[in-house]
Amino acid sequence: MAIGEGHSSFRRRTTFFSKVSILFEYSNLSPTDFELLIRDVIQDSEGITLESFGPGKDLGVDFRFASDSAVTIVQAKHYQRSGYSALKKTCVAEAEKVKLLSPERYILVTSVSLTVQKKEQLLEIFADVNLVTGDIWGLEDIENRLSDSPEVVRKHFKLWLSSTAVLEQILKSGLYERSASELEQIAKLIPKYVEHGGIAESEQILDESGALIISGAPGIGKTTLARILIWLHVQQGWQIRVIDSIEQAFGAVSKGVKQLLFFDDFLGQVRVTEDLIRGTDLRFPPFLEKVKNTKDLRFVLTTRDYILSQARKHSQRIDETSGSGTNIVLDVGYYTRTVKAQILFNHIYFSDLEGTQIESLLADDFYLKIIDHKNFNPRVIEQITKSAYLDSSDVDIRSLVQSVLDKPELLWEKPYRNHFSESAQLLMLAMTLSSDRTAIPAIQNLFVKLCGEFGSSVPAHQWVSQFNSSLKELEGATIYISHSVARFINPGVRDYMNDVVVKDGLVPVLTKVVPSYSHLGRLWNLVKGVEFQEPQFWELAARRLCEQQSESSLSDLYTVLELCLKFDTSISLQKTITLLVDQLVNSHEETIDVSVCEEIFESIEALSIPSIEVKQLADGVSKHISNSLYRYGYEMSVEEAVTLFSTVACHPMASEEVYEAAKEAADAVLSEVKHRVDDIQSREELEALQDAAMSLASEAKFSWHNYSSVFDERYWLLNEYEVDPNDHYSTLAAAFTNPSDTLHPHTPHMDAQTDILKRGLEHAGRAVLDASALANLHLGPKVIGRSVAGRISGRLKMLETIVRRLILVLALNLPLAPAAPRAAPPDPKPEPDLPDGVELAIFPRLYPRRLKQLPERQTIEGGFPDISRTLSGPVSPHRLMARIAALRRVIADPDGHAIRLARNLRRLQKHGESRPAVGPATSAFRLSPELGAIATLLPAQIRAGLDSWESSG
Repeated sequence: MAIGEGHSSFRRRTTFFSKVSILFEYSNLSPTDFELLIRDVIQDSEGITLESFGPGKDLGVDFRFASDSAVTIVQAKHYQRSGYSALKKTCVAEAEKVKLLSPERYILVTSVSLTVQKKEQLLEIFADVNLVTGDIWGLEDIENRLSDSPEVVRKHFKLWLSSTAVLEQILKSGLYERSASELEQIAKLIPKYVEHGGIAESEQILDESGALIISGAPGIGKTTLARILIWLHVQQGWQIRVIDSIEQAFGAVSKGVKQLLFFDDFLGQVRVTEDLIRGTDLRFPPFLEKVKNTKDLRFVLTTRDYILSQARKHSQRIDETSGSGTNIVLDVGYYTRTVKAQILFNHIYFSDLEGTQIESLLADDFYLKIIDHKNFNPRVIEQITKSAYLDSSDVDIRSLVQSVLDKPELLWEKPYRNHFSESAQLLMLAMTLSSDRTAIPAIQNLFVKLCGEFGSSVPAHQWVSQFNSSLKELEGATIYISHSVARFINPGVRDYMNDVVVKDGLVPVLTKVVPSYSHLGRLWNLVKGVEFQEPQFWELAARRLCEQQSESSLSDLYTVLELCLKFDTSISLQKTITLLVDQLVNSHEETIDVSVCEEIFESIEALSIPSIEVKQLADGVSKHISNSLYRYGYEMSVEEAVTLFSTVACHPMASEEVYEAAKEAADAVLSEVKHRVDDIQSREELEALQDAAMSLASEAKFSWHNYSSVFDERYWLLNEYEVDPNDHYSTLAAAFTNPSDTLHPHTPHMDAQTDILKRGLEHAGRAVLDASALANLHLGPKVIGRSVAGRISGRLKMLETIVRRLILVLALNLPLAPAAPRAAPPDPKPEPDLPDGVELAIFPRLYPRRLKQLPERQTIEGGFPDISRTLSGPVSPHRLMARIAALRRVIADPDGHAIRLARNLRRLQKHGESRPAVGPATSAFRLSPELGAIATLLPAQIRAGLDSWESSG
C-alpha cells in the first residue's frame, strides 16, 4: 500500500438511506480506512468476526477467520489511485506469500473496478491458492454489498460525507450559514479524520440530552469533532447556526425548525474572565433547560478542559450543569496508540509531502517516536505534515518534527520570527488585539496604526496595499478568511501571539493604537496576570479613548475601573472615570448587561477616593441604568430581571430611581412573558420559567395573581393535548388504533379518508381549545374584551365549517341498511259538529310563533343603535361558550352525528332533491398548517362522495 501515490478523482454512484442517490468518494479513504471498511462489510455479510492486525508487514494477511476446520484469509488492496496495473504487479508478489499460508479460503478485495477478463487474470496469478471468482471483489462488488449494509455505510461516513453531491446539496439547502469556502475547509478535514468513538458517544449524548460540551486539551481535536457532527447533521436536514455568545442562542432559535447551534470555545480561548463567567452563569443554565425540553433543538459547545475546570470553581450553576454528575460533557483528551497511528498515517497519506519526506518520517520506525511522544497532538501533526511549513525551515524534516514535539511552542516561533514578512507580523498583532471574528476593514485600520507606531519600512501610501499582500501571505497558513471576516486558523496561533505580546514587551506600543475600550480591555485581560509596575501606558490609553468619544458604555467604565483598582494611586485614571460617568448620563445604551452593573457598584465602592465622590459616581451610574431600564428594560429575559433585582436594584450604592425603574421593567417583562410561554412544549420547561417568573414577582413585590393566568392557560393546553383520544372519539378512535376494525358497526374502514378524519378531528379539537384559551373561557369569565371575542368568533366559524365537512365525508361513506317501514298513524277521529247558530271564533295568536332552534326574538328598548359608531367595551362570552360546547359535543361523538346526517341525506336523495352544492375550500392555515391542508382537501372528498347523486331532481 504505497503512501505517495498521486491523487485522482474517482466516484461511484450507489443508493442507500431511504434510496437517496449518493456519490461514494473512495478517494477520501486511506488504505487503513479501506481495510476497516472491508472488515466491517465482510463481517456484516458473512456473519462472522475477523481477526484484525496492526499496520506493517502483513505477510499476505490483513484479516483472518479461523474455525475448527478451516482458515479464511482476507486481503484489502486500496489501489484506486494507481489502478489495475499496480494492483496486478502487487498480486504477483502476494501470491507467493498466500501460497505458503495455504488457507482454506482466500478473499481478495480491491477498490479497483474489475471486468470479467481482469478477474480471470487475477485467478491465474493466484492459481496455487484456493481462490474462486466469487471471492475476488472489485469496486462494483463492494458497492453491491454496501447497498445491503446501511449500518456499515452510516459508520463509514467518510465514504459519502464530503462527496461533491452532498456538498452541493448542503450549499443549495441553505442549512449552513457559513460560506462555500468554509464548507470546503470542513470537507478537507474528513479524509484525515479518524473515528475513535467520539462520533457515536456524541450522538448518544445529543439524543439523550440535546446538548453536548466537547472538552479537551488545546489542539486535541475538539473543533474537528464538532465540525464532523455539524456536517452529519446538515446532511440529515438540520439547520446550523454558529453563535458567538449565549445571548445569541435565545434569539437564534426558530420554532418548528430542526436546529443545531454551535458555539466554539464558549468559555474563552485563553483563560476564564469574570465578565464571561457572569454572563454564562446567568444565561447558560436556562438555555440548557430549553434545549433539554425541545426535541428539534441541539446545542454543541467546545471548551478547553482547564478552562472548564476554572469556570466550575468560579460558578456553582456552571458546575451543576456541566460537572461530573451531568451527562453532557465528552472529554476527548485521550487517544489509544492505534488511533494515534491512524491519525499520523492519514495525515501523511493525504498530505502534499514529497516522497523523500514521507520516507524520512517512516524509515527506521521514526513514526513510532512520533505517536509515542508525550506531546503528540493532532494540531501539531496537521502542521508538521504540510509541505509549506516544512519548506519554511532550513533543517531536515526529522530534526524539525522532533524539535516541535519536544517544544510545541516552537510550532509557530520559527515561521513568525524567520519567514513571515514585517507586514505579516504586524497583521498578526492587529488580529491578536481583535476579537475572534473581526471584519477585514476594522483589522486594516488597526494594521495601519501599527505600521505608523512601529515605524514600518514601507512608505505610508503603500500600507493599504501591503495589508492586502499580507492577507494573501498568511491566508491558509495562520489565518482564515470567510465572508469578509478574518480569524486565526486555530486557537494555537492566538496562544502563541499572546505569548509574543508579553515576552516581547509590546504593551507600551499597543496601548497607543488600541481603537476602543473593548480592544483595551482585551489587551488588559491578556496581560493582567503579569506585573506591570508603570501604569502610565494604561492611563494615557484610557484618557485618549475617553477624549475621542462623546458617549460611553458600562463596559467602557468597567474596563477603566478594573485598571484603577489595579493602580489604586492613579489620579489620572480616577479623573477618567469621572469623565466616563458624565458621558454615561447622556448615553443611550440599548442593552443592559446586568452582570456588569453589580461589579461596577462594587468597584466604585472600593475606590480610594472621598466618600462624597463615590456617591456622585454611584448616582451617575444609577441615572444611566434607570434611563436604560425605562427605555429597554422590557427586552430583558425573566432570568436577567431576577438577577437585576437581587444584585443591582437592591444594592446599597444604587439609587431609589434604579429600584423604581427595575420594578417597571419587571412588570413589562412579566407582561411580555406570554410570548415566550406560547413556544413552550413541555411541562418541565414551563415549570422552570414559572419558577423564575414567580421569583421576579416576589422580588418586585408584585401580586402573582396578576400574571399567573398565562401559565394556567398553557398548563391547561398541555394537559388537554395529552388526553387519551379514546376518551373523545369513541369507536372512531378505536378504528384508528387497529386498522382491521371498523369505525362503527355500520362504518367500514376507509384508508386515506379515515386518516383525514382522524387528523381533522384531532386538530379541530385542539384548535377549539386554543380559541377558548384566547380569553381564558375555561375559567368562566363574566365578560371578555370585544376584540378578542371577535377573534374567537372568527376562528370558531372556520372550525364549524371544517367539522361539518368532516362529518359530511363520514356520512357519505356510511352504507346504511334500509330502515324498517314505519306503521301508518291511525286516522284522526272526526270533530263533533258545532251546535246550530254557533261559529268558531278565530283570534290572533297571543304569543309569537318561532322555530325551536332559533333564539327568542329580543325586544329593542329605546332607539336603534347608531351603526356609524364603533362598538366598544366588554361583551358576554356566553354565546361563544355555547358554540364551543356544541363543537366539542360533535367532535366527541362524530359517528353518532354522521349516522343521523347519513339518514337525512338518504331521505333527501330518495325524494329527488338536488345534489347539495359544495363550496370552495375554507382557508384555515392561520389556525394551523395541518387544518389548512385538511380544509383544502375536504371539498374534493365531498364531491367524490356525491358522485352517485343525480345533479337535479
